[in-house]
Amino acid sequence: MKFQTVLHLGYPKTGTKTLQNGLFENIDSISFLGKSAFSSEMRQVMETIRLYDGVEFSEIECQKLFDDVISEVDQSTSTILISDEDITTPDMFNRRLADRRVVAERIKKILNPDKILVVLRSQMTIIPSLYATVSGTTPSACTQRAFEKNLEREYCNNLNGLFSAINYDKILRMYEQYFGKEN
Repeated sequence: MKFQTVLHLGYPKTGTKTLQNGLFENIDSISFLGKSAFSSEMRQVMETIRLYDGVEFSEIECQKLFDDVISEVDQSTSTILISDEDITTPDMFNRRLADRRVVAERIKKILNPDKILVVLRSQMTIIPSLYATVSGTTPSACTQRAFEKNLEREYCNNLNGLFSAINYDKILRMYEQYFGKEN
């Protein structure tokens, strides 16, 4: 059976876990493959797509693993929803991520989604929230000086830093190139 595949690119701190646990898991008409519902095989597919460099990555092996996951999907549903908040941004703690253009190419080849769903959050509110998560505090408990110092460090680390991760316009334009504007 041919499923319609929807890929949710869940940016961190945009309600992704709420969508995954409160909404996506409870829609009977879809087969939800989100982080909380990932089998070990699906977790391996997503990690391979987003973390492996060109030397480690095997398109054939990754495709076979994904095909195995799809073969186990409930045949009474017509839609598969894949949701992962780590696709678009580096891991906040170790900053490891394959080149995001390479990740988009792999998604196109392996997952080949029919639709892309992206949830964004204002950059003015996401920055303090991400800082609080990384620093292990709450946004209201952050001192102004500590926050400013971290913001300056992130700005100087623009290639792999926070500002690169939340540069929505560039990332969305890139996905538009691969998957079409209608997505």
